Amino acid sequence: MLLGEVVQELRSAADAAGLCKFLLSGISEQERDREIMIVLLLDQTRKTFRQEIVSMGSEWGTVAYPKQVFRSAIQWGASYVVLLHTHQTGNLEPSDEDWELTQGLIKAGILLDVPVLDHIVLSGHEFVSLRERRWSEWC
Repeated sequence: MLLGEVVQELRSAADAAGLCKFLLSGISEQERDREIMIVLLLDQTRKTFRQEIVSMGSEWGTVAYPKQVFRSAIQWGASYVVLLHTHQTGNLEPSDEDWELTQGLIKAGILLDVPVLDHIVLSGHEFVSLRERRWSEWC
């Protein structure tokens, strides 16, 4: 589901989180109460040009499969992707499942030649970058 087509250079996780907070403000409160997975499509200069919701779950979790995440990236010719998902509980700590999903998506991105630059957990006005949190384990 298309969330936006904002063109913005992403220089940091804070830039990506800020863009998603802005875009999520445009969806219904009922939808914001659910965990949402978003993919940001970036060009070769690391400017985002399209933002999509790839999965919308319950207040306790969501599931995203590589084909959902990378379908639009391939269709639109993205050079990179940044992943974001919301935690409705207010807990910013990435779960083991979050990290397992991220590792699988990193590997898929390598195979598809569309690298995952980061995966960000967003809750309220706060965020955590999995890349920054676990830099030594990033593929």
